[in-house]
Amino acid sequence: MKIKKLMAMFIAILLGVTILQPIPVKAQEQSTGDLDQIVENFEIYLLGNATINNDPMSKNKINDIIKKGTANRPSFDKSQNAVYPGVELDNTGGTEHVVAKLSANLETTYKNLYAVALAYGTEAEGNTLYKNPEVYAELVDTMSWIHDKYLKDTDSGYYGNWYSWEIGVPMNLTKILFILRDEIEPEFITDSITMMDAYIRGDEQLGSPLIGDVNLDARQHTGANLTDITFNRIIQGAITGDVKRVDKAVKDMMTVFNTIDPNDLQHGVTDGFYEDGSFIQHSTVAYTGSYGKVLLGRIAQLVTVLNNTQWQDDTLMNTVEEWVYRGFGPVMYEGYMMEIVKGRAVSRTGTGYADGAGVVEALVQLSLGMNDASKSKMQSYVKYLITIPEFKVNTNSFVSVSNIFAYEHIKQDGSIIGMNPIDANSHFAFNLMDKSVHLRDDYAFSLARSSTRVSKYEYMSGENLRSWFQGDGAYYLYQSGVDQTDVYGIDFFATVDHYKLPGTTTVNAERKTMPELYGTDFYLHEPEFTSGSVTQNKYVYFPLGTNEFSGSATLDNLAVSGMQLGDEESYKDRDSLPADFVTYKNAEANKSWFMFDDEIVVLGSNIHDIEGRDMKTTVDNRMYDVSDTLQVDSNKGVLSNGSHEGLEWISVASDDSKRDVTYKFYDDNAVSFDITNRTGKYSDVRNKTTGTADKEVTKQYATVMYNHDGSETSSYAYSILPNVNAAAMQTRANNDVVRILENSDNVHAVAHDGLGVEGYVFFEAATSNDVTANNKLIMMRKGTTYGIQDPTQAQAAVSFTVNGHFDVASGDATAVINGDTTTVTVNTHNKNGVTQTINLTEVEVAPETVTEIVDAATGVRVKFTTPQVKEGLELIVSKEAGTYEGLNDVTTYAISLRRDGVDVVLNEAVTVVLPTDGQAKSLKVLGGQDFKDIIAFEVNEQTIQFTANELGNFLVGTIIDPIEPVDPVDPTTPEGPETGPKEEGNLPGTGVGNNGLVMIGAVLVVTGALAVILNRRKQMKH
Repeated sequence: MKIKKLMAMFIAILLGVTILQPIPVKAQEQSTGDLDQIVENFEIYLLGNATINNDPMSKNKINDIIKKGTANRPSFDKSQNAVYPGVELDNTGGTEHVVAKLSANLETTYKNLYAVALAYGTEAEGNTLYKNPEVYAELVDTMSWIHDKYLKDTDSGYYGNWYSWEIGVPMNLTKILFILRDEIEPEFITDSITMMDAYIRGDEQLGSPLIGDVNLDARQHTGANLTDITFNRIIQGAITGDVKRVDKAVKDMMTVFNTIDPNDLQHGVTDGFYEDGSFIQHSTVAYTGSYGKVLLGRIAQLVTVLNNTQWQDDTLMNTVEEWVYRGFGPVMYEGYMMEIVKGRAVSRTGTGYADGAGVVEALVQLSLGMNDASKSKMQSYVKYLITIPEFKVNTNSFVSVSNIFAYEHIKQDGSIIGMNPIDANSHFAFNLMDKSVHLRDDYAFSLARSSTRVSKYEYMSGENLRSWFQGDGAYYLYQSGVDQTDVYGIDFFATVDHYKLPGTTTVNAERKTMPELYGTDFYLHEPEFTSGSVTQNKYVYFPLGTNEFSGSATLDNLAVSGMQLGDEESYKDRDSLPADFVTYKNAEANKSWFMFDDEIVVLGSNIHDIEGRDMKTTVDNRMYDVSDTLQVDSNKGVLSNGSHEGLEWISVASDDSKRDVTYKFYDDNAVSFDITNRTGKYSDVRNKTTGTADKEVTKQYATVMYNHDGSETSSYAYSILPNVNAAAMQTRANNDVVRILENSDNVHAVAHDGLGVEGYVFFEAATSNDVTANNKLIMMRKGTTYGIQDPTQAQAAVSFTVNGHFDVASGDATAVINGDTTTVTVNTHNKNGVTQTINLTEVEVAPETVTEIVDAATGVRVKFTTPQVKEGLELIVSKEAGTYEGLNDVTTYAISLRRDGVDVVLNEAVTVVLPTDGQAKSLKVLGGQDFKDIIAFEVNEQTIQFTANELGNFLVGTIIDPIEPVDPVDPTTPEGPETGPKEEGNLPGTGVGNNGLVMIGAVLVVTGALAVILNRRKQMKH
């Protein structure tokens, strides 16, 4: 039969049980039928059927099932302590396994037994284990022995790792019970489930009423772990007819679909997907590539198992699609799962492309339940992935035989065109897990940061032993068309100098692994430090940093990231930890990365060590095969190993031109370059890798590095140019479009003239270029468009000031104009580190006006009737002591107004205010030409105020012997003798009567000349 006909038949069979169809919620009496539907769905998913299993497309998978089943058939001495050699379940035989090892061995034992049960339940030609009574007897006999000896006494169990008891054992035992459900005694199923319930504890102690079911407040019952536990309980409920069990398990599992909001945590849970696509597990670890992958696979199984039941929910697919395209797609570069999202799994042998292949099965399975448009997009993504030459999908690793048919259908269907749904020129700022992914047509750049919110690394269970600096700004450069396992993966971590991870700044001091320090995989100091305790998690397994500053701002698919280097929490809390707990002090540094199209510009400043130790910053540490021939060029010619002065750039080329890379330097620091071979074993970074899996590998490294004197504070500035060789660098060397605007302790700033953008990292409030940041913030700017991010994720608002007059055209911000500048305040409250895009628009602002202008030196003021434009207006006053006949204490004033250096002609009267200590009756002010004019004035609060139509020269003085007014004659008073001629009512010789004298007391005679204002052609009307 032709393959297309086979495919049509098998896909029809498959889709009949997996495609979701909207159905109404069933009444309670139909629930039993729903449980039967779950059993039917899971049966075809787990075991396939004769038609599917006997098809040639299933041959390899079926053979693998039979091979593993045969190899793991139990044959053991019940008087001993192990079902399988070397997998001891207790230490009665003289072994000295720690309890964590014993619980892990229990889990391994059930995993092996499941392999046997799977072969027993898989109907296929040539499978002699299928429904074999001997195999059945072996399984039941072995499980009964383990149950009675190690599991039945639930008060004595739950030693070692909680995962083994709540997930590892139940996951395999539940599937075994499912396969044997029609043959095994119902009592054994019931007893087994009761036993498994007793081990669902979280952190509860014996006797707690919360033991026995999922507790959403338990730190263990979150994210991928929660889906594992609840999926087991769904299957358990289905085979025992327990509707309530299934209903509760489904409701608990549905909580993983909620987007985690750090400002509104439910049950205190931080594990799960976030709005920016981040995925966190273990509370603070970036984990898309491991636990996230597990979660996606489990959700795909859930969708299949709940199909055509009352618990089916088609709306969940929208959420799952968001996870795929915002969470998984960006961190799977050409099918390779990036190192920054794997936690301790970076030290495993089956990572990278294998991680991506594991995701493919979930994508295939999910696509079958989607509407046409979503299905087409998802299957197109699968087609894109499986056509990548380095991306190898081993369908033997698929959990379900039935998924192989859907996968083969996508692979062979010519109407499905492979397309990457992730834009090849995009940027993903995963600030909620302190990671950045920068994608371009021919490369991807991923960056791992950490903070008080996200762990610096994850080490656990002997995995990722040398993880110390993985969250300190380590970066990974993936180039298109390259087999990434030649660059990173387990070979890289087994052989690289872990003090020289690309991008990191470290002190020259040795660290030790946990086994080297304490002889075990963890620190034991009971009661607070046990293998799975909260304190073990906090200080050993996945420590947070002490630095609050870590973030990234984006604009037009460009980005700038920044962080302040911090210590592990253990160093901060060292005085409160046990005396033998070893802590380490990091270097201090401010670090930033400006991610453009053709280059990544990297700045560092304030680099020092409080203990005075020397330090190093690793520009890059590229791994090559020892057989590769490396060509290293620079502006000084072919480069040899050693320290070099005056380097402007270095280019490294290998046998594969797709791996060309150049480093350009913007400072005058000496640069160290070295090519060397390094040898390591896989067990050096993961002591669980043993036997034939533990390989010794030797790799060649090209290392570019700065050395820093521990007695000084230093900096660095360089850029990484992917896919640029020496010839191309020589062409562009004198045409650099990058300018370093500032690299100081407080600010990192870079301009890219070719793109018209600028990036700023303000570690403190500061001014750089024409921007003043009033808070810690990260900014990208292009014209009047700004990308603003709060790197602390703790500020309610951040603000910055720029020159000019602007208003906010769009974005959550306000603008206030102050003179020639505008201050923009951006709302960052509960924005969770997401970049706020602000568009400003230039506005016309009415000129600032004044009603008064003051000369500060003399205290002279001029008041205007009509407000006048302030800009450029100056009051010019010259004040001198002088003399004038009949006056004492004479002061002269030369007063004029100027605008931009040009005298201003008044077009309206102004009020002139002069300071004085005198009284009105004793003062004279003289003005006008030759000081002849009289001006009416008044004295008010030690000032003289008068109105003037023109400004010029004024004189103020005190009258010599002022004449007092004459009192009226009292007719009853006798007259004295006359002493001289008398002109009644007038001042002598003046003809001025007493009434005139009163007027003179109120009005000063102003006699002077107003200054003639010259150069009227240059004068401006006011």
